Amino acid sequence: MSLYDTIESAFLQVLKSGRTPSRLHLTEAGLQTLINDPTLGAAWTPSIPDFWEQRVLGMPLQKSLAHNAIEVDGELVLLDRQPPSPSAK
Repeated sequence: MSLYDTIESAFLQVLKSGRTPSRLHLTEAGLQTLINDPTLGAAWTPSIPDFWEQRVLGMPLQKSLAHNAIEVDGELVLLDRQPPSPSAK
């Protein structure tokens, strides 16, 4: 699964839970992976030369030193891990 597919899957899972994702946190490597992703490549806005100013699935991007994650209600949902099941709370 590509990074974009992982982001999209996590985004949809968050929406299904009734919450709203607000920001996408990416490492430099994560951003480079998305820049080179053929699925997303055509979606970049050419008039915005700084990729950090782009949006993915409507979410603004934030630089991260450690993780690729989606921010939801002030918490980070890491993209390389499954979110906890509701019964784990």
